[in-house]
Amino acid sequence: VFYLKIRSYLKFGMVSSIILTIILIGAVNILVAATNQAQKTLQDQIIMKEEILRLKDINANTVNEARYYTYNGLQSHLDAYNAILSEDPYMTSAKLIESLNVPEQFTNHLLTINELSLQSAALEAAAFEVAESGNLQESQYMLFEPEYENIVSQLEELFATFSKDLDVWSAQ
Repeated sequence: VFYLKIRSYLKFGMVSSIILTIILIGAVNILVAATNQAQKTLQDQIIMKEEILRLKDINANTVNEARYYTYNGLQSHLDAYNAILSEDPYMTSAKLIESLNVPEQFTNHLLTINELSLQSAALEAAAFEVAESGNLQESQYMLFEPEYENIVSQLEELFATFSKDLDVWSAQ
């Protein structure tokens, strides 16, 4: 009788051990998957922060180069302006964001940045034409008019909002 009891306890112990091992393996797999997802989200957040800083710099540099060109008419500023925009940085960012696992609001922010940048580029192109005709003073005024300043301000505010939203997302 005693031998049968020990044998049943051993069977129960083995079955329990197998069940607990299966549960433990399942829990570890769930934990690994959650950790991998958290790591991917963190990487996406870092990429987004780097990208928004890059776009903010591009915006500032294009505004500066456009204004420098209309100020002194030096071709080097126009060349620098064109070089900055030659790779279509906003479309590159849109493709990058599509490849990331980010909330939709960031895609919307980027679309708005792209629209405002196109408006800015149109005003800059008009100012460049005036500068090329030899009227630098008029071209300078064009890039300090309220319409242009409003676009530049909206872009700066949008970059700040984008960064703030990234910080909120990162904190979650």
